[in-house]
Amino acid sequence: MAMSREDVIWAYKIFLGREPESEETIAFQLASGQSRLELIMQIMESDEFAYKHVVQ
Repeated sequence: MAMSREDVIWAYKIFLGREPESEETIAFQLASGQSRLELIMQIMESDEFAYKHVVQ
């Protein structure tokens, strides 16, 4: 099943604690052809995710 706009927004909220930067970011993610799992993996491999989830 193709990823929806809501899937992108919720992935950002759940894994980064924020909404996507812009509608362009959402459109880019939707146009990428990624699955939900691939988007989640991309987010979890990001510097932002690592910074927000560092175990100290």
